[in-house]
Amino acid sequence: MMSLWAEYIKEREDRDVIETTDGFVAFKVRDEFVHLEDLYVRPEKRLSGAGTALADAVAARGVEAGCRLMITSVCPAARGSTESMKAVLAYGFRLSSCDGKLVWFVKELENGKRS
Repeated sequence: MMSLWAEYIKEREDRDVIETTDGFVAFKVRDEFVHLEDLYVRPEKRLSGAGTALADAVAARGVEAGCRLMITSVCPAARGSTESMKAVLAYGFRLSSCDGKLVWFVKELENGKRS
């Protein structure tokens, strides 16, 4: 069952949400990529693999939808952005671009359908 917040995000922003007792991830499946938009892990569960499990679930949804890429971004001005960028790179994303406000990362998905 989705939380009220997850239902709101789905209705208002058409983003999907996966929630666990350790955290949540919000994402949106596009044509050839899945956009991991927000990932949060409770502070006491960080470095436990909870974030990886959430990202893996998004990657799996992307593969199911035929996506070949997963993208995400980090705002360098945000608190904790250095740790976020380290986590993104450790997960296997590579730097894609910067647009002034965001640093974009991309990761190829295994078994994604290629057009």
